[in-house]
Amino acid sequence: MRFLAIETFKVKTAPKQKPLALDFFKKFFLAKKIFWFATVHLGQTANLVLSIVVIGANCRINSDKI
Repeated sequence: MRFLAIETFKVKTAPKQKPLALDFFKKFFLAKKIFWFATVHLGQTANLVLSIVVIGANCRINSDKI
């Protein structure tokens, strides 16, 4: 019981940090929405350009974390 209380305390006092997976999924769904919008409204060429831009930005964001 004591161990459980200590673990709970650790969890509650741990600094608030978003899980990386959650962050990744948010970016992924945002990118998916952007791709869908681009495909529907602007056509395949713009979609390709946009995907390159998003992937480049994502790589830059990830390299900043390391």
